[in-house]
Amino acid sequence: MSFHLPARINPRVLANKQGHVAGQIDLAQCLRLAEHLHSLDGTVNIDLRFARLDGKPVIQGRVQAALELVCQRCLDALAWQDSIAVNLMLIEHSSQAETLTTEYEPLLLTEDTLTLVELVEDELLLAIPDCPRHETECQPKMIPPQAVKEPARANPFAQLAELKTNGVTHGSSKK
Repeated sequence: MSFHLPARINPRVLANKQGHVAGQIDLAQCLRLAEHLHSLDGTVNIDLRFARLDGKPVIQGRVQAALELVCQRCLDALAWQDSIAVNLMLIEHSSQAETLTTEYEPLLLTEDTLTLVELVEDELLLAIPDCPRHETECQPKMIPPQAVKEPARANPFAQLAELKTNGVTHGSSKK
């Protein structure tokens, strides 16, 4: 269930107006996150506030999600939930990132607007573990050898064998 959230936002305009964006995004909309998930059921709760700090637009808030990741040991569902703090400062050039305080992460904004789903998805992708595994020992899934099929490889000498059986050698035919 999604509340009516804008697909694209202009963070500079929202920062000037002290804007606030809150609601839910369906996990099914998070296409880049999908490859890390066992299931696309569920929602992501977002609560983002926009402001200006020293003249620069900032985004602060939280992204909360309860996800079913894929355990990298047993390939079963792994429940993972987190409340991620969002502290972003918008920059226009990568060189500006060096001047930021450690409180803010840089967000390079190359256009006037950005996709809200992609912003949320980026925060989730950065927060999920690199190699999610159950805390308790789980058994690795073994793929039976008969289930693994080797791809058919083309024989590079097949054309030579065909020429030999047709009686053609060195570009001439036998008589």
